[in-house]
Amino acid sequence: MRKYILFAVLVLIGTWGASPAFAVSFGFEGGEGYTLGPLSPAGGPTQAGWSGGAQAGFTNNDPGDEQVVSTEAYSGSNSWHYARGYGSSGQGTPFSPTTALEAGPGTQLDFSIAFKAGSATGDESAQNIYIGTTAGDDRTGFNLYLTNSAAGDGLSLHTFADPSFAQTVFATNLSRTDWHVLTVSAVFDAD
Repeated sequence: MRKYILFAVLVLIGTWGASPAFAVSFGFEGGEGYTLGPLSPAGGPTQAGWSGGAQAGFTNNDPGDEQVVSTEAYSGSNSWHYARGYGSSGQGTPFSPTTALEAGPGTQLDFSIAFKAGSATGDESAQNIYIGTTAGDDRTGFNLYLTNSAAGDGLSLHTFADPSFAQTVFATNLSRTDWHVLTVSAVFDAD
């Protein structure tokens, strides 16, 4: 399955109570250490601290599958066009640079991500977004799914919530040609 999603300006802010513990932003701009081209080039190191989780680079990373591009941008000049991914939870899929936030009871993680479909028609593409482990080698239970269906709910955003993994739909029939900004606030339990 081809995945056509453009990402820009991912901001993660971890808080303890009301005080920010850290802030990280990925705008895919040159000043942040990014260059146009693959985020995980074949035979070379990944850009700006990204990894394949428990391995150095992304798996099944064919030419053009994931690129830092200047043809689309939510803000600034660049975005990351992620066209096809690998479905392993622990390695091979893109992991952002670690934020080094240890999620203990009461830890709050706030993040925003700007996205739009890379295809103006429903191409049956899908993209999963997870909060990862501190070690950066696996996903956690928190998940968001973006789908670009040709029929039914069009470009949509949903999750599968614990413990039964029942689907919760957040939005359907979003514009495929406009940027959308999703802001999430996750509070971690003692479990």
